[in-house]
Amino acid sequence: MTKLKTALALLLALCVCVGTQAAHDLNNFDPGSYVTGPKLSGKDIKGKVVVIEYWGITCGPCLSAIPHTTELAKKYGHDKLVIIANQSWSASDKNTAETWNKRAKNNMVMVVNGGKLKGFKTTSVPRALIFDHTGKSIWEGHPGSMDKAIADAVANLPEPKEAPAEEEASQEAGPEPIVQGLEPEYFLGEVRLINAQNRNIASTVAKLRRAADRSSRQEQMDEAKVIVAAVEAWAQTQQAKADAALAGDPATAYTTAEQLVELLEGDGLAKEAADLIATIEKDKEGFKNVRATIALRSILAEARSIGLDKDPSAADDKKNARSVRLITRDLDRLIKAYPETDAGQQAKALQSEWGLGE
Repeated sequence: MTKLKTALALLLALCVCVGTQAAHDLNNFDPGSYVTGPKLSGKDIKGKVVVIEYWGITCGPCLSAIPHTTELAKKYGHDKLVIIANQSWSASDKNTAETWNKRAKNNMVMVVNGGKLKGFKTTSVPRALIFDHTGKSIWEGHPGSMDKAIADAVANLPEPKEAPAEEEASQEAGPEPIVQGLEPEYFLGEVRLINAQNRNIASTVAKLRRAADRSSRQEQMDEAKVIVAAVEAWAQTQQAKADAALAGDPATAYTTAEQLVELLEGDGLAKEAADLIATIEKDKEGFKNVRATIALRSILAEARSIGLDKDPSAADDKKNARSVRLITRDLDRLIKAYPETDAGQQAKALQSEWGLGE
């Protein structure tokens, strides 16, 4: 009997939902190798309903289930449901991706190859396991029959907690997203990385440019083009801000250009910013003032966070002890490193005003 016939026979015998097996823990899932779709981390799936679907690259029923699985992923969105399609037969990542993408309705399912769930062995594919928002398995069966179980699990998701005032303030103070007004179906992970603005995105932008030029799907090409255009527009805006600030506020010009370089170094979009930084650093004396001003602005931001800029008595509040220690240390360092600069003189005055002299 061929492998496909064997799989079909087992499917007919075992496609009923198994409710008597011991619960499995999502934390014990090793995803194997990432293949295609959104590249999600443990943080991305925490607190959501998660489906792990076991399938095989030459399994007829598995291939037939792909469109329905991807439609479910789109119906609920990544905020509530994450589906991981685990190709569990012997196949390369390239063939797995090609097989999945030919039948998928969208790119909202994370596809992996050779994933293992500790304590679980399936004797037939396709097979799906559903985990609730706590990471415990609540259902097992054929993916074509999981609609109601998913709907019930999503309905049981806890209501999102209101963010504390401090957290809301922190979010408001965060960077404005680079890519806005787009709900990505194909490049969710890439957009999240770009908008986080906490690491270099040059390789991500290069990947998106390739997808915009050579993707096998028009929808995927269009989405990649929109994202690349947003990054390019953001970079141009940042460069314009840096250029405009250079004459009157070189410290702002420097930090603006520095952020652009940190995010896009290695991409042509960062070249002008790198040149501007080099120009500022070439003036040794002027650069001292720039560094001192940047240091002072960081201190003032910390002071504002605890109200010290308006009320010196905030330094005596025990809950502000850590911030006060940092401010005291940084003021002293600034005064010693750049005593003749305007920022150094301002730091000395603030040290006296806030009663933080050593």
